[in-house]
Amino acid sequence: MRVHTRVLVVAGNAEGGSGSPPRGKPAGSQIAGEYELVRYFGQALPADNFGRGTVEAKHLSLLPDQRFTRTYRGEICILGSCGRADGSESGVWMILADGTLYLDSTPSTSWPPPRIVADGREVRVMIPSGNNQFSLSEVYQRR
Repeated sequence: MRVHTRVLVVAGNAEGGSGSPPRGKPAGSQIAGEYELVRYFGQALPADNFGRGTVEAKHLSLLPDQRFTRTYRGEICILGSCGRADGSESGVWMILADGTLYLDSTPSTSWPPPRIVADGREVRVMIPSGNNQFSLSEVYQRR
């Protein structure tokens, strides 16, 4: 069974937890690039993952040929025992007619999907927080 991740990318800058609708279709060349995680739920890296480990690094690569790769490094702790949590996922991306970006990756597990707002300098990942509101979870900066 193939699972899909749907990610929304909006041209512009998101403030707080609001995700405004796209204002036109962003060009793929504006979005394509290399991004590094700089903030995780408001924390600089390395960041505590709610007492369940540490987020050390994440990298997002949106290639011009519409492939993407997301890699991560960290530690996960279960019942007091900690171990490495390094890995990656990859797939394809496309910008839809409404300006959102669709990511298709094999190991997807998130539903509803996060909202991702990008302006070519930053990528902001927001997770649903109820009543059609979103909370900022990750901030990536272009390298």
